[in-house]
Amino acid sequence: MRKSWFLFFLFLTLVFIEILVFSPADLFDESPSKVQTILGENQGAPIDGESSAETLLKDADQMMAGVHILGTKETGREWELWADRAEGYKENGLWVMSTVKTDFFAVRGAVYRVTGARGKVDMESKNLIISGNVIMISSNGYTFKTDEIVYNSEKKVLTSSTQVKVVGPKEPHSRQRLQLVGDTLESSLEESYMWINGNVKTSKVLQDGRLAKISSASARLSGVNNSVEFSEEVEIDVDGVKVTGPAAVFKYSQQGEILDSVVVKGGARLSDARRWATADRVDVSLKEDKVVFRGNPRLVHGGDELRGEEIIFTKGGKRVQVVKARAKVVDPQGRKE
Repeated sequence: MRKSWFLFFLFLTLVFIEILVFSPADLFDESPSKVQTILGENQGAPIDGESSAETLLKDADQMMAGVHILGTKETGREWELWADRAEGYKENGLWVMSTVKTDFFAVRGAVYRVTGARGKVDMESKNLIISGNVIMISSNGYTFKTDEIVYNSEKKVLTSSTQVKVVGPKEPHSRQRLQLVGDTLESSLEESYMWINGNVKTSKVLQDGRLAKISSASARLSGVNNSVEFSEEVEIDVDGVKVTGPAAVFKYSQQGEILDSVVVKGGARLSDARRWATADRVDVSLKEDKVVFRGNPRLVHGGDELRGEEIIFTKGGKRVQVVKARAKVVDPQGRKE
């Protein structure tokens, strides 16, 4: 008889666990939601030492510890969230959580993990807000720090309107990573790109130990590889040598780990204390220590001017080569030759 009661009790327990853990949960006893909620082992237990009676007096309709929520669409997983504590409000379909960790799934296998002290989830729209010491880490190694990140499920976009600090992925043979700061963040799950906009300031230690400082209005980071593209009012300063232009691209090696070259396009200008040069495009090879001006290149040094098909600087700018040169030279008396 005792054995029969034990088997019956075990059967009921297994049925309860199956319903609780594996079935899509309708948390507010309304129409079924597309958000599946999986509750942890502590569900229903008093939180922070409160008694069950005190818990019932809370404004929240439901309170629980150890929460796991899976946001899905017809195309598959959109995001997955874990939280230490959650309070559910039936009136507005909102969950308020603490100590939140969320994975957002983008195209081409990219994943963005966002952690924060607090979180809010709208069960109807599947929009999220994560705030308080927010850190976002992309699966290719970028780290973002900000105060708040908002996720729009309809647009599949993560945004932050508070200042964002970025640290780039690790690079072999270098202790210094790319450092970047800007006013706002926008990340698209459908494109696997991350944009830093407004007063973008960047620093990067090059392979030879020199420090490159970059400023621009916007920077686009890839969520798949290490490429970075700066746009609008771009200025690159390396030891007092400045290159300016409307856009610049940081290109990495085939392995995607080492910064190999920088391309400034759309009309570039280089200047230092002694000379200046312009061209439609400038290619900077960091590996070869070579700068090539292409597309109507022009070099002016004092009163002398050089033009050609290409102007090539090597050995830190100490050596200049002009392909098919056309020179205009001014002698000390001011006569052109």
